[in-house]
Parts: sequence; structure tokens; C-alpha cells
Amino acid sequence: MWIAGRIETLLSHYYQPDNPAEVRDGALDDWVEILAPLSQKAIEHACSSWLRDEPRRRPTPGDIRARARDHAASPQNAQGDRSKLSFDDLILLEEKVLPTARRWLGIPGLRHHAEQTLSYWGEKFEPAKRGAA
Repeated sequence: MWIAGRIETLLSHYYQPDNPAEVRDGALDDWVEILAPLSQKAIEHACSSWLRDEPRRRPTPGDIRARARDHAASPQNAQGDRSKLSFDDLILLEEKVLPTARRWLGIPGLRHHAEQTLSYWGEKFEPAKRGAA
């Protein structure tokens, strides 16, 4: 599982106790169990921010879990779930909201709002060019 590899990489930056392989494997299993419910993006963010913010303290699974949950819960990382929409709301989203947001991509004053809306619903779009309004 990718989590184990990511955590091994994270921990490689810190002191590694000389534990038997069974103990290391068991500890890694604990990490995987605690982090498995979280998204890869949230875990990656948590590991990177830990390395940046805590360069001298080896993290625990709970440390990374807390950072990953905070990241996932932040409003800018929210993701729309179409499966939770009613049939009527889904039709409204697909026939009105998303097409309107796509049109707004071409309007400088509305582009940012359009990008947020499309990103929230997982829609692909061309990001604004650097220096463009």
C-alpha cells in the first residue's frame, strides 16, 4: 500500500530506533490502519507540512492523522459529492450550474468563482495563464 511507502520515507528523515523487523513492521501496520481512511492528498499534505514545520521531532501516527484531517476539512479542499444530491439537484448542477461556470471561465471578473465551482465538483478546466486576469 502506498501509505506504508510514504510513511517509511517520512520517518527516514528522523532517528530510526534499532527495533527488530517484526516491531518495525507492526508499527508500520499501525500507521497504515490509522491513516487508511484519509485521502492520499491529505496524507501527502500532512507529511510535507510536518517535514517543514517539525524538522527535529519524529511524528506519531496521531500527529499525521490530525494534520491530514485538518487539511481535508479545510473549505478550500472540500469536494462536492454528486451521489448525495437529489435527482432534481443533480439535473440543476449538470444543466445550469456547471455550464454557467464554464461560460464564466471567459469572464475575467468571474473566472476565479468559476474555477472554484468547477474544482469543487471535480470538473476539469484549463487553468488561467500566469499573468492573465
